[in-house]
Amino acid sequence: MRSWFVRGIIIGSGVAVVLVGVAWRSPAVRWTIAEILIDGDQPTLSPDELARALQRDDAPLLLDVRSLDEYRVSRIPGAIHFPPGAPIDLRIERASSVVAYCSVGVRSGWEVARLRDRGIAAKNLEGAIFLWASEGRPLVDDHGPTKRVHGYNRFWERALPAERRNQ
Repeated sequence: MRSWFVRGIIIGSGVAVVLVGVAWRSPAVRWTIAEILIDGDQPTLSPDELARALQRDDAPLLLDVRSLDEYRVSRIPGAIHFPPGAPIDLRIERASSVVAYCSVGVRSGWEVARLRDRGIAAKNLEGAIFLWASEGRPLVDDHGPTKRVHGYNRFWERALPAERRNQ
């Protein structure tokens, strides 16, 4: 009896892996997975709203909370590198507003929660840099404009259009 139970779990797991593998080809499935991982209670800003806000005199402080390797490949113009868990400095504490982003919004969601716990008016960029780049918005690296985005890992890089992947 027990061996049939174990076989059922193994077969069921195999079927689930195949279904997820097939479904993963859909960008909608990828974004749904990301949304499940993101703390949905955090306030967000859409890419359109951020683009408009960055044009204003009172533009928000823009934090890129990805790794230094990811940041070096590309970033949203004006963003400063702020790795997850980094000490919150005076520049952040004194900002009238802060917008954080990462690859898909998970790490930045966690950082927004941490900043808000400290009383800082922070928001998470909806869709993060992946959506920003997928919409054709500007990106820069240390040498100027770029179209490439670090995919975080092979699993998540498939959420990017092929022409935006850092291959």
